[in-house]
Formats: sequence, structure tokens, C-alpha cells
Amino acid sequence: MVETTSGEKKKPSSSNTVLFASKWIETILKYRVQLVEVCKVSFDLNPIVEQTITMAMRDFINDKKKRSNIDAVNAPEMLSVYIDYFIKQLNKGSTTKDNSLKSGDQVEDFTNKSIQFLKFIKDKDAFEANYANHFAKRFLNSKTSLTNMIKGIDIEELVLGKLCDELGTSSLNKIIKMNKDIKSSKDLTHEWRNYVSNQKQSLIDLDLKICNVTDWPKSMTKDYKWFSKQENEATPFIWPRQLRNTMREFEEYWTTNKNNNNKSLYWSPKFGSMDMRITYPSRTYEINMSTYAGIIMLLFAPQSTNPDGSFVSAFEEKKELTYDEIAELTGIPELELKRHLQSIAVNPKSRLLIKVPMSKDVNNTDVFKLNEKFKSPSVKVKVLTVSSSSSASTAKVPVRTEQQEESEEVENNILEGRKLQVNAAIVRIMKSRHSMKHHELVEELIKQLASRFQPSMILIKQRIEDLIDKEYLTRDDSDRNVYHYVA
Repeated sequence: MVETTSGEKKKPSSSNTVLFASKWIETILKYRVQLVEVCKVSFDLNPIVEQTITMAMRDFINDKKKRSNIDAVNAPEMLSVYIDYFIKQLNKGSTTKDNSLKSGDQVEDFTNKSIQFLKFIKDKDAFEANYANHFAKRFLNSKTSLTNMIKGIDIEELVLGKLCDELGTSSLNKIIKMNKDIKSSKDLTHEWRNYVSNQKQSLIDLDLKICNVTDWPKSMTKDYKWFSKQENEATPFIWPRQLRNTMREFEEYWTTNKNNNNKSLYWSPKFGSMDMRITYPSRTYEINMSTYAGIIMLLFAPQSTNPDGSFVSAFEEKKELTYDEIAELTGIPELELKRHLQSIAVNPKSRLLIKVPMSKDVNNTDVFKLNEKFKSPSVKVKVLTVSSSSSASTAKVPVRTEQQEESEEVENNILEGRKLQVNAAIVRIMKSRHSMKHHELVEELIKQLASRFQPSMILIKQRIEDLIDKEYLTRDDSDRNVYHYVA
């Protein structure tokens, strides 16, 4: 946490988290190399010294105690952030200061470091939950569903394969299913483009991402029906007229050509992006922006035509829309609408629209129009979306941000998963032992779950009481510290 001059505590930004995670993990791994060298030179690789080093490092990495004014480090989350950052960098083809990441050997070196650090983490289930969240966001927010290859290596496949070797496929079942959706989306995109190339009518190019809603994080899929008019007639989301024909064509293709009559297809604008070619008075730009931002920009597309049937220039129409009008014409949720308007009408580098009056905040009385004077040194422009936390901070009423909701969901998933695992382990132990004292059951339970996580005494007691209520266990009549399994 960072403390401001006013005394308020401010959560570190995602960029700060990435920098901290990278520095923290790299420093620990370098320090481990030094300790191993000391053990080799001074102690001739004595097994007791090696074990002491390993235990000390594990205790330090998993220590959840707060030190002075520094918050405890969440090691499972930090490792997931670290891996997420490097995969994104690799997919961009960029380099880092210490490692150019140009060869397959260097890519594998990064994955080996990640697995090496994972071995020290006690709460493996917490890492899996955080990694699943990052894995999903990488795919849903990427510009393309097509696989990114680094020197012939699919980095996602490589990392997932290494994690499966370390944690087992059953532990990563949901991520494996998500990866299956990614592969099928890639194939479907190719098939759809081949189909479109043989059609006479002009359709918009789609890069498809079809996700089975039951396998993806709930924070990303919980409101997937909200954008369907049939499911949300009160305040419907309105897809732009320019997209509807292509959407209808794909729905028909997906249902009939792909034999999906028994499945429902829902479109979601929350993720993904749009590539839009806009001709300004100065030059034509190819602009990549979020789907929400693209939907807003399409409201300013020309509506009227010239005598020859061609569209009048959007800059000649000089259309102006208020915030309330944009909200009514799109149905975009308030927080999302405001942060995407900030991205395309406030940010100086991507000010595609002019906001009147000009200010950082977006208000209901603001008026928006196309920015005729927009200029960029590059023909290709990428609009960066303002974070939901930044947008929420300007709101008069406190708003739970997307990051907060995702963080809460991850924590809830971890807790619910642990409840099931503790219950299953208790039943498994008691079924084989029939009767056990409380301390014996606790010791055996901790031993069996050690490879997954460390259950707290509070959680163990709660799960024992839960199983007693469900009549899987009973207490001994003469000694309440003894449990009996109910066959």
C-alpha cells in the first residue's frame, strides 16, 4: 500500500505490481543461486545445509506477516503476475533489459525459473486460481485469437505444459478447458474467413473468441446474457447497425454449418477490440480500440448520402451527441461508458472526440463531437483504455472496480475450493480409519493437503462441523475429541 500526503492509503497500480513482482522474484532466485554456491563451496553440498536453505527460503516466500509499514507479499499472486507479464512481452516480441528472449532456450529458461519459484510456494491452489484469471484475460483482451509463436514455440502451450508437469492435469483442468476453447476459436476463425470469402455480400472481418461460459472466470462471464436484447429488454445493449448484418450471418453459420442447434451464442463487448480506418482531413489512420470505444465511434459515422449515393463526410455532418444521448443509443453501462469516453475524448494522445467542456471527468451534460484536428505521428494508432480504478476514483459515489471484483472472485474461488478439498480429505481419512482423535485427524489432514495448501485450524474445525451436520461424522459419546465415520 502507498500512503498519500492526505493520509489516505492507496493500492499500488498494476504497473507497480508488475515491477515489484519481477524484482522480488528475480532477486530471490538470484539469492538462491548464491546460497547454493556457498553450500557447494563451503559445505560440499551437505544435505542438511541444502534442506535448511530450502526450508528457510520457503518460509520467507510464504510469510504472510506484515513487516512495519510494508504489506505482506502474496507469493502465489506475484508469481502469476510475473508469468503473465513475461508472456505478454514475449507475445509482443519485445525485449527486457536482462534477457533479449530471442531464442527458444531463453524462453525455456524463463519457464524453468517460474517452475523453480513455484516449488517454494505452499498454497499451490492460490497460484492456480490467479493464473487462471490471468490466462483468461490474456486471451480475451488480445487483439487476435491466433497463436503467437516465438521461434516456433507456442509460449502459452510451453508454460501450461510445464505447469501440468509440476501440478498435475487435474489441478489445471479449467485452464486446460480454456486452452481448448482458444484452439477451437483459432480453427473457427480460419473456417469463417474461408466461408466469407465465398460469399457475395460484404461482411466485416471477425476474429472469433468462442468461450464455454462454465469454464471461464465468473467475473468475466457473469453478465454474458446482459448484452442480449431477449434477456435484457428493460435496458438493452444496442449493437451498432454497421455490425448487425455480420453478426446475424455468423450466428446462422455457427448454428447450421457447425451443428450447434443445441447451444446458445451470446455476444459480449466487454473484451476484444475493433480495428477502424478513419479518414481525417490530415490523413487516414488505422486505429485499434476497445469494442466499447469502437461502438461509441460508430455513432459518429456518416448517416446522410450525396446525390450519387456516396456517404457524406462525417466531418461535414458535424454531429454532436451529449453523454445521455450516447448512453441511450448504446446501452453501455455507466462506469464503462465514462472510462471509454475518457480514453477517446480526454487522453491527449488518442483524442478522437472533442469533449465540451474539456475536463478530466465525464459528466452527463457533456457534449461530444469528432476531433477534426486529430493527428498522430504513426498511421497505426492504438487507443489505451483508462483503467476502471482511475475512472471509479472520479465518481461521486464509491464504485467497486473490475479489478476489485476479480480479486474478490479469486479469493472466493480459492476458499470454496479449499472447503471441498478439506471435506473430501476428511471423508477419505475417516473412511479408512473409522475412528480418530481430533489431533490425529488434523495431523493427517495437514499431511495430505501439504502439496496443495496449508489449511487453517479455523477452516478445519468448520469443515468437521459441516460434515457432522451432514451426518458423515459423529462425535464419541464419552469423548468429544474422538470422531467416528458414519458408513
